[in-house]
Amino acid sequence: MIYTATRQFPTEEQFGLTSQLRRAACSITSNIAEGFSHGSYKDKIRFYEMALGSTTEVQNQLLIARDIAYITDSF
Repeated sequence: MIYTATRQFPTEEQFGLTSQLRRAACSITSNIAEGFSHGSYKDKIRFYEMALGSTTEVQNQLLIARDIAYITDSF
């Protein structure tokens, strides 16, 4: 959904909000996958915390995109 939504963003956002949103969204599942593969509980938690941070980053960037009318609440 992030890739679909950001295709509609202005071209001047290609290296700004579009890139940030896409990277952060990919980081969520990548960090979960990496955390899952680690043996120690401490390592798993560290990667899961990074995934949570990326989730919060995506939420913030989506609010910004909504506030500047790149997306709507129902995108």
